[in-house]
Amino acid sequence: LKPITREDKAFTRQHAVIAGAGVLLVFSVAIAFRLFSGEAGPPWWAQLIGIICLAPPVVRIGYGFVHDAELAPYVGPELRQRVLICSGLFAALWLLYAFVPSYVLELDRYAQMSAMSAGIMFCILLAIGAAISVMVFELEAISGLAHAGMYLITCVVLAFVAGVPLAGLPVDSVF
Repeated sequence: LKPITREDKAFTRQHAVIAGAGVLLVFSVAIAFRLFSGEAGPPWWAQLIGIICLAPPVVRIGYGFVHDAELAPYVGPELRQRVLICSGLFAALWLLYAFVPSYVLELDRYAQMSAMSAGIMFCILLAIGAAISVMVFELEAISGLAHAGMYLITCVVLAFVAGVPLAGLPVDSVF
């Protein structure tokens, strides 16, 4: 009756270098957009590409933090498929942020929402994202909340660095 030994994959120096280079690249691009795009912020297509390209690495890294250590983690093709599904759904959450409040509140842009409306919308996005994480990766509810929160907070921080207004613009300032 020998217990089954579990092998934890170590965080190697190569992982640290790749993660550090990725963070440096993402923040460099965000700062470049802030410097060269003016007050209007980056164009919509750059924001869309950023949201889509940011999702898979953040989802994968987030899963590494939140998966249950007592269970065997997903690996290989199964992990890749789950990361891609979750990434696509997380990126689609920003479409909800962009279009639903604009439609409901009759605004020209999502950035014209009040801070309170944006906060309510972020809570809704966080709840939907947590449900996505729970269903895709079979996580606990709190782990799913942390996983979705990691992606949303990363996007908000990068939007702030890049100069993308997420809320609070006056209604009469349409770009």
